[in-house]
Amino acid sequence: ADARDGEVSESLNVEDVQTAVNTWQAYKDNQLQIDEVFEKYDTDKNGALDFDDMKLMLTDLNNGVPPPDDEIQVCVCVCVCVCVC
Repeated sequence: ADARDGEVSESLNVEDVQTAVNTWQAYKDNQLQIDEVFEKYDTDKNGALDFDDMKLMLTDLNNGVPPPDDEIQVCVCVCVCVCVC
């Protein structure tokens, strides 16, 4: 099941399961930090990071240098794709 090629399957192969387990474990290992970062950058407290929130977060992660808007948009699109797929 590889959503990148436009096909979504209801079953997972070994690589899919490995990716899912690794992703879940990384999330659980970093949940407190993720929650803190989310709380900090969700500036309007609507439960979501919009473009401006992401720009602020990525600027901080980039040592104060704002990334180009097109790179932020790619990051947003990748996040949305991963969450939806």
